[in-house]
Amino acid sequence: IHLGIIYLYDNMFWICIIIPGIISGGVSMYKEQELSMLTTSFIGPALSLYSFHLLSNYYNLYVFISIYSMLSLSGLYIQHRRYKMIKELNNFTGKIQYSGKK
Repeated sequence: IHLGIIYLYDNMFWICIIIPGIISGGVSMYKEQELSMLTTSFIGPALSLYSFHLLSNYYNLYVFISIYSMLSLSGLYIQHRRYKMIKELNNFTGKIQYSGKK
């Protein structure tokens, strides 16, 4: 019997795995909308270019980098604009502010 060893790893290994897992899980629950916005805008173009490479057998790194950056930045811009618009609509109370003379 080895004290302090669970499944061939010592306790410090499990502590170093569990604590960052709990912290990153909490952050991902709190920032779910922003994380999904980032992952779709960065992973989506990479998968599209990879599938294009497999289907056409065409490979030019400079073209792929420029297309990837263009697709990623445009996707991030569009999703951020949409996220900001939805956030403003959720904060709208329904009252129209009158700024003129009464």
